[in-house]
Amino acid sequence: MKIDFSKILNLKAVIITATCSLLVIWTTVYLSPGNQGWWNHAGFSWGNTFKFILIDQILIECISVFIIFLILKIYVSRLRMLVIPSDFRSVCIFLAKCFPVTLIAFFLFNPVTQTLRFIYHNFNNLDLEIYFSEYFYSVKLYLTYFPVVLIQLYGAVAYLLFDAYSNKQSGQTFKKRFLEGYTEKGNKLIPIDEIIYVEKIERKYFLQTKTDVLRTNLNITQLQNILPSDEFVRINRAAIVKISAIKGYSFWENEKYNLTLTSGKEFTMSRVRLNKIKDSLQMLH
Repeated sequence: MKIDFSKILNLKAVIITATCSLLVIWTTVYLSPGNQGWWNHAGFSWGNTFKFILIDQILIECISVFIIFLILKIYVSRLRMLVIPSDFRSVCIFLAKCFPVTLIAFFLFNPVTQTLRFIYHNFNNLDLEIYFSEYFYSVKLYLTYFPVVLIQLYGAVAYLLFDAYSNKQSGQTFKKRFLEGYTEKGNKLIPIDEIIYVEKIERKYFLQTKTDVLRTNLNITQLQNILPSDEFVRINRAAIVKISAIKGYSFWENEKYNLTLTSGKEFTMSRVRLNKIKDSLQMLH
């Protein structure tokens, strides 16, 4: 399964995550028996309440959520866990390895979001004593945020795993489908799982199998969208190869590498492309 962080690192996903997690907290805290009657407080007004919810809670928490998701992406990428097997044990290991992010995230987003909250609350009296006593790092503040971070992070991880699994299942269905290619003798249907690589030569696009080379009217971008992303990887502007057909790679020159297939075919790729291929190859280790 291939984890796609673009699904959570966008405005819509951040707002939904922040709002849903806050709804859980509000339901637990403000509707608990000990907090009943807060709406009868002398200073209560619906205007201030909505302002508090939109700015102090949702808007500022969206910043926290985005930082948490960004930390998660960097962490998972550094550990090369962007591609994981779909069996139960591997998923459990992945979930366990994500847990340290819930422990450290607070120390990275707190200086940003709590400083903004301090300025918003005390704009006319920016007293540093108030900041360090109520908004800066503290055990109480850490324990207050920890369950929120836990909900946000693992809610996002659960969604990413479900999305990756769904895409994998779609890819398995795709393998039973065909691409149409043609030669001078006429058109032919090629099973997707028989394709070794696709390549652009000059202005023409070719499908390579073990026994055939066929032209196609689809360009590289279209082919990239069609071929299962957990089985094929784009290595440069002009080629997509089957991951299981990769034999190895070696340094060439100027941050460029040679990628060799089991058939002996070689392609040139950049360091950036190589790192993406390494992430894809995690499934084969």
